[in-house]
Amino acid sequence: MEFRIQLVAIAGATVLLFVVLELVRRRRLLERYALLWMLAAVAMLVLAVWRDGLTTLAHAVGVHSPPNALFLVALG
Repeated sequence: MEFRIQLVAIAGATVLLFVVLELVRRRRLLERYALLWMLAAVAMLVLAVWRDGLTTLAHAVGVHSPPNALFLVALG
């Protein structure tokens, strides 16, 4: 079951990245916001591909719970 969830997460992050690129190409998304959206989509794709990435990030930052590390990064 976890493998299917990972595939859905990879597909969703990839679709988000392509949607952002398409919006930039059609000039429907301003360039100053496009970089933030692309970085968010790439970060989601990396975390979807690398299963233990969030845990590694949490330990590197010193946060005990990986979801809390995600909220910390999102807040920043």
